[in-house]
Amino acid sequence: MASDVKSPADLVRGHTPVLPPRWVRNVPRLEDDVVESFRGFLVPDISDAVGPLYTMSPGMRPLYEPIGRLVGRALTVKAPSGDGLTVHGALTLCQPGDVLVIDWRGHMESCGGGSHMLVAPIRAGLAGVVVDGAWRDIPDLQALNFPVFGRGICPVSRPRTQLGEINVPVCCGGVVVNAGDLIVADAEGIVVVPRTEAATVREQVRQRSLKTSARQGQDARAPEAGSEDQAAALAGHLERRAKSHYGAQQANVSRSSIFVGVFAAAGGVAMDWDETQRASRRNG
Repeated sequence: MASDVKSPADLVRGHTPVLPPRWVRNVPRLEDDVVESFRGFLVPDISDAVGPLYTMSPGMRPLYEPIGRLVGRALTVKAPSGDGLTVHGALTLCQPGDVLVIDWRGHMESCGGGSHMLVAPIRAGLAGVVVDGAWRDIPDLQALNFPVFGRGICPVSRPRTQLGEINVPVCCGGVVVNAGDLIVADAEGIVVVPRTEAATVREQVRQRSLKTSARQGQDARAPEAGSEDQAAALAGHLERRAKSHYGAQQANVSRSSIFVGVFAAAGGVAMDWDETQRASRRNG
């Protein structure tokens, strides 16, 4: 009769999920003019239009102040709490105007990342970070006005061993965020505009803004505009710091190719956006 006693290795191994991590590619993107039009709207006005279900909780805040306006398309990450492997991987995929939105389930005992890992993404056009958890190296990012929003600051960086998911629906600050949704954030809060409803919300907020301007004249607050020169200066500064920290060989490493290999080796499933829509229709 076989013994039911497990070996020590079995006791610490745990269970392997039957659901492989997903990486959704080719997510539809909002047009640039739609994104830029929201730069001139106030966060409270947008919040009034989308309602509380699309306004992140007050626990999600700027990690330094004063902070500039953040406007961009969501690049979403769902990661095991405390493990930044997928955060690093997602940063290799960012496109101009993306906002990294990380579902870390409010984890505060370690950081999702810091300034060094943002060098290449900023050069690629990353607009900012919103993390339902903690970040670090905030003084560096504050000095260069790179927007980071989250629940707090933590200097601890843990080993990266577990894969999560990229460009899937996530929960951040109590709001469901889909890849490609519009993120608008400043010192007053963070709002999410669903990609499919952006035109409707824009028209509603525009009409409200016109009425407010008519009542108040030209004294209404004006949000800050983006600056390509500022982003370039930030990237250059962080690149110099990273080289001094890791060595010049870092420039010769393709993090994107490394992550693709890690993702495939771990059994991750990469799929196009259209495939996810067909699967949803079949399951519906």
